[in-house]
Amino acid sequence: LVKKSKRNKKLTTFMILRKEDTSALKGVALLFLLSHHLFYLNDGVYDDILLGMGHYLVQEIGIMSKICVAFFVFLSGYGLMVQTERKHGICNLKKFYFHRFKKLFLNYWFIWIVFVPISYFYFGRTFQDAYQNNIVGHLVADVLGLHALIFKDVYCYNPTWWFYSCIIVLYLIFPLMYKMLKKDLQTLLLLTFIISFLPIPFISVVKFYIVAFVLGMYIATKKYPQQSDVVCHHACSAVCCSTKRQCLSSDD
Repeated sequence: LVKKSKRNKKLTTFMILRKEDTSALKGVALLFLLSHHLFYLNDGVYDDILLGMGHYLVQEIGIMSKICVAFFVFLSGYGLMVQTERKHGICNLKKFYFHRFKKLFLNYWFIWIVFVPISYFYFGRTFQDAYQNNIVGHLVADVLGLHALIFKDVYCYNPTWWFYSCIIVLYLIFPLMYKMLKKDLQTLLLLTFIISFLPIPFISVVKFYIVAFVLGMYIATKKYPQQSDVVCHHACSAVCCSTKRQCLSSDD
């Protein structure tokens, strides 16, 4: 909402994204998520429309829908920045990490406790089937959410859990990026763009999405007199810039 005083005609500005806006964007991201995981592979379980040159309509939509990852990363950066600004910065680094990772891992381990036994006993997906070899090493890394960082040639027990490795890295480097954003935004943006193109295996899990994360942080510091005209522009610009190449070559 925009309020204007009748006396001084001054505009009261608000943050670009309200809680309702972020919830709506999460809903959009979830729809993209479903589209990606249901249709990015055309294995004969659904009818498709041939566009030509070996490209199919529904499959192409499914592939491009991986932009959902950047939506979630963008919103994570935005949310972290808003909460940090409300607390006037990161006063205690240990408390910051403890609070963030406690919430993250409790949710992740709940998924493990509920769904891994179901997958193991009901669907017959054993650890041997998932990891092939070095089962203990893969299992420990997977439980800690670090599998996608350590093992590049083998998927997690659930292949979609690679995202936890991505968000763990982004949470770890957030305090540093927060300080850089406050001091020198241009250097931070330049650094993140460079990282997104570096062929370094260790950062491959975040390099396509670090730009969206930083832009989410940056937009959280801005205030506008009108929200509706800028919300979609900034959000879509961030996610499109950071996932353009990844969506076109997605294989997971």
